[in-house]
Amino acid sequence: MEDNSIASIDEDDLQTTANVQELYFARNKISRISCFAFRNLDSLQILDLGWNNLSSVPSAALARVPSLRILTLKNNLIRFV
Repeated sequence: MEDNSIASIDEDDLQTTANVQELYFARNKISRISCFAFRNLDSLQILDLGWNNLSSVPSAALARVPSLRILTLKNNLIRFV
């Protein structure tokens, strides 16, 4: 899903990806992520959100990803984690 014009990740966008281990959203235009966007992604280990327009990522969204090992947020508008 890299290099597209995705502007947000909503709660129903990833329902069919329950067993995915890696998601790459780098180089999009994402500025908003739903608190429930990553629910049911129990196998997700790598999430790349680099090079987007994020100013924050809801902590509740990441709390729902128990296997997450690598989170990339570089080149966004985030000032603190």
